[in-house]
Amino acid sequence: MLPSNLPQLLLFSDHLERLQLRLSPQLFHTLWGQSCVNVTEAIKARTDAEIAQARRQIAEGKAALPLPLSAHVEFDA
Repeated sequence: MLPSNLPQLLLFSDHLERLQLRLSPQLFHTLWGQSCVNVTEAIKARTDAEIAQARRQIAEGKAALPLPLSAHVEFDA
């Protein structure tokens, strides 16, 4: 059985990857570093089959990641 939050974890991981490209390494680490480590470890605990199934759910539009507005804004530092 697929963990119900795996699609959201994958979507959040994708979001963090995009943030990492836009923010300086220092700022990304300060704001999102621990979250990135936690999400990566949670995903690594899942099987390839579970991840593939979750990616299918995402592709089919069956999973979404509602983020607060603050997660969409770049921060000045």
